[in-house]
Amino acid sequence: GLKHVTISSAAVYFHKFYKHVDENTYDNYSIASATLYLASKVHDETVRLRDLINVCYNTLYRDAVPLRLAEDYWNFRDSIVHAEMLIMRIVQFDTTFDHPHNYFLHYVQTLRPVFYSKHGKDIIVFKKAYDFLHVSLIS
Repeated sequence: GLKHVTISSAAVYFHKFYKHVDENTYDNYSIASATLYLASKVHDETVRLRDLINVCYNTLYRDAVPLRLAEDYWNFRDSIVHAEMLIMRIVQFDTTFDHPHNYFLHYVQTLRPVFYSKHGKDIIVFKKAYDFLHVSLIS
């Protein structure tokens, strides 16, 4: 699967895109697929477009078999590539932003002495806070 930072970046790109356009103008699934592909490129995480298409297609059509290299596949592929270019234009090629995870890590380091347990293990509050942060970004 994709790394957390890649998924988080895709979510941010998705929201940045829809901040500038009406959400009923474009297909959300194509935009979401394209933001995942874009985020994988930005974070140098190798994702084959074919694999991304299969996962996205399976998400849309749960019981379907993977697309064969036929017209439907090429249409899906073209929609992702064109959506990626559109996203880049809409966000003015600005793919940089501060991840909330960076702030979280800073706070963990700062608060660790306060929340350090007597047994030498970090209290579960850090894991819960990270889980909350991650879920808020992907939902």
